[in-house]
Amino acid sequence: MAGAWEPCALGPLEVRFDGASLPIGGTRQRAAPATLLLSPGRPVPVGPLIDNVWGGREPASALNTLQSYVSRLRTALARPGDTGGSAPRLLGGPSGYRLVVRDEQLDHRRAEQLLDAARAVLAADEPAAARASARESLALWRGPALGELQRLPAFQWEAARLDEVRLGAEQLVAEADFALGRTEEAVARLRRLTSGQPLWEQPQALLMRALYRTGRQAEALALYQRTRRRLVDELGIEPGAELAGVHRAVLRQDPLLGRV
Repeated sequence: MAGAWEPCALGPLEVRFDGASLPIGGTRQRAAPATLLLSPGRPVPVGPLIDNVWGGREPASALNTLQSYVSRLRTALARPGDTGGSAPRLLGGPSGYRLVVRDEQLDHRRAEQLLDAARAVLAADEPAAARASARESLALWRGPALGELQRLPAFQWEAARLDEVRLGAEQLVAEADFALGRTEEAVARLRRLTSGQPLWEQPQALLMRALYRTGRQAEALALYQRTRRRLVDELGIEPGAELAGVHRAVLRQDPLLGRV
């Protein structure tokens, strides 16, 4: 039976074959396959690859060194156990390279697809299915996206974007829990989420609703005041329409606020 390939970006960058991590080098060496994994199927010229690896401070030997990194990746992908030909294929030469890989083999693509599916079924009033799909998305994560590559300027934006996928899945699980009446579980998850993202208004609004539903009106109002102060002090803005609307609803003890 053909081995299973898993190029993994949701945590330290890895390329796995049958569950085992393949040797693709240290941080700098991993920058080249990371660039290709984040642009699957698209050709990446040599220039951007060199920029991503060395951040504009490439040595005179950069091209030869890059070619050795690519050769190492090709060697890693040439596994004798892959009788089904399912390995990602590295194509190209001196002008650039292209990694041919199926979407279902990429953990970050699967995580995004599962989150999209969870949002769709939650909008269709199927919170149990939404919760299952979002939790499946979260299960793919092994740590911050791209691991140590987050320190390299070339990967900071994409790593932040992927980490937002994880945060979105966390929030969606909490929304599903709230809709399913699992309010204390929603509160616990939202506390963890908002402690790391205190300026993210949507989960703060959902946490206020969950606190109100469980009879903690004063705590919900205190949460709003803390969040508003941080938004004003750190960003110079007032709370948006959703958070401000929940605040007003809590103040007037709107009975609809605590309902699913």
